[in-house]
Amino acid sequence: MDPFLSLPAELRVQILTQLQPSSLHNMIRASPSMFHEYTQSKSYIAGVFISQDFDDELMQDAMAVLTFPNLDTPDYPHEAVDRHLAMWASKQFSNPLETHNRETIEDLDRLRIRLRIFIGDYVAKAIACVPFRQYRHLPTPSPAQAGIFDVDRLSDSERRRFFQAFLRYEFLCKIYSQSCILGLYWPWNWKKLWEVRDIRVGPHWEVEALLCVHNYLESLYGAMIIRCNDAKAREKRYPFPRQWDGYDTYWTPEYSVCLSKSEAHAASTLAHHGLDLVSSILGVANTGIGGCRRLGSWFKAFTTEVHDCFVDPLPNTNLGTSTHETPGLYKKLLGYSLLDFFMGSELYRQRAWAFFDDDRLMPNRATWEVFSGPAWQEDLRNNGLYDHFEGQTETLDDNNDYYSERTKGHGKRIVRVPRRFFARQLESELVVFWHGSISHNCTYMHSGLGVYAGPLGGL
Repeated sequence: MDPFLSLPAELRVQILTQLQPSSLHNMIRASPSMFHEYTQSKSYIAGVFISQDFDDELMQDAMAVLTFPNLDTPDYPHEAVDRHLAMWASKQFSNPLETHNRETIEDLDRLRIRLRIFIGDYVAKAIACVPFRQYRHLPTPSPAQAGIFDVDRLSDSERRRFFQAFLRYEFLCKIYSQSCILGLYWPWNWKKLWEVRDIRVGPHWEVEALLCVHNYLESLYGAMIIRCNDAKAREKRYPFPRQWDGYDTYWTPEYSVCLSKSEAHAASTLAHHGLDLVSSILGVANTGIGGCRRLGSWFKAFTTEVHDCFVDPLPNTNLGTSTHETPGLYKKLLGYSLLDFFMGSELYRQRAWAFFDDDRLMPNRATWEVFSGPAWQEDLRNNGLYDHFEGQTETLDDNNDYYSERTKGHGKRIVRVPRRFFARQLESELVVFWHGSISHNCTYMHSGLGVYAGPLGGL
């Protein structure tokens, strides 16, 4: 019997608006009456949650991402993007909660929910006792998934910083997207959003927070590349290979044991494409061995064709004193040693240092130990490799390989941008978003990771 069936509709709606996302998901699955009430009052319920997470400033950031001009066209609409930036700078985007635009409210709620998934995953990794192992895990689109941090446990100021950084990073990705698609990976102006609002000097932590988001997305690609390498290792019946690509290996604690330098550069470059791209391919990486082999061919194609355009490493930010309000943990760590930051900025960003009020969520160690290189090295020594695919059946259907089926035999493919990460139907797909033709010297292998071998030969 459904215990909520006898309650008035108004009370059921009130209950639903008091639940956290994971509890709400479980509630509407368990109770038919609550599911019915949710579908009938979805826009109102979504509006309540949106107003809790987005203040007026964040609403402008969210609407800038939500309504960004469609760039899936042959000619880049510079004028449209400039107008869009000007609207954001002057805070002219309408608030759908005030205009009662039901469709926009539902789109905005999906954007908010999926941002919460990424933020929860990032925080879970940042505060992990063993981040080395945690950073190899990949999130899924479900808000009820296990292993991600409950974003509602953050303070209001912490949650706001995360939302602002993720939204503005995604906004920058869209602003620079067409040049990236054309292979023009120029260094970004990380202060561009300040400049369009005529802010001469903004809070230093805001730029560092953007770099933290970039580092997090880079780590997702690194984890996916490692997972693809593991899938290939199972095919070849030898454990976890590290192939030499002409460079020294690049040690990165947030991934597996190591990535080659070209793999690390590819991960950093792909992170510039924001949440749309990573959302579309995470589903492929989470489908098991076959999906990772297909994804591996996609990574190989991208690395082969775009390697000359890879982005230089991110700059360290200006961490000088500022009159602006500064997050507590950020301020505390600056007091230790600026030199220590420059030596280990990646470790700081993996710990999301620009967002937290204090170190209450960090592992039970002294703060300086949590953010020191030796702590990471200890994690590396104490945690060996593990098999992502233990117990899975090794099957692969080459007909499902998105990349190979559209390039095989004729060297052409459809170039398009991925679906928006807040799309109603978020499909797992390997989108060929970069321009350029397949080399006529390339060969195609019909098993394992090397569906597309490219001019460099097999993997």
